[in-house]
Amino acid sequence: MSQPPESRGGVPRIKGIAIRRLLENVEHFYGASVLKDVKSALPSDLRTRIEYNQIVAGGWYPITWLRATHVAIRQATRSGPEVARKLGFRGAITNFTTIHKVFLSVLAPEWVLRRASRIFGMFVEQGQLRVVESRKGMAHVKFEGCTLFEAGIWESTLGQCEAILHLCGAKNIRLHVHAGGGDNDFLDTTAYWT
Repeated sequence: MSQPPESRGGVPRIKGIAIRRLLENVEHFYGASVLKDVKSALPSDLRTRIEYNQIVAGGWYPITWLRATHVAIRQATRSGPEVARKLGFRGAITNFTTIHKVFLSVLAPEWVLRRASRIFGMFVEQGQLRVVESRKGMAHVKFEGCTLFEAGIWESTLGQCEAILHLCGAKNIRLHVHAGGGDNDFLDTTAYWT
């Protein structure tokens, strides 16, 4: 697995797919006019990159751009951070092609969770996901050292977790946040499913 190049200015980075999917899903749920409002509220350097289709799915970009996108979405939709959960859920579903969805559908959630920290590291430059405990129908997970995460990023991350469990056949998924989230660099959560 290739490692991201060193961060510029000490700002951690995320993969471009996070920004691209977020904007695609805003348009899906809220339409082109809301997407336009979101884009107009973005910092000019990010807005220019988006306008010229210069955000590459596999490229590394400052996490501050993802933060700004979440803030702009909340302003444009007049919603709280919870809007990010449904955007993250759909983003994860969309990220998996048909062949990957079939592959995930035959895997137990517990098998996928054992590989979750490696998957997380493919998309986030700084921070880690640690599975504290995992058994049939339950997983206790801690995200740590996730510098510059904010409420929208955490909610989106929770939506992505729900989507992956869903794709693995989990039903009645419930997430309980024990601590963190918001503007913290950590999140302690437990997922339950049948």
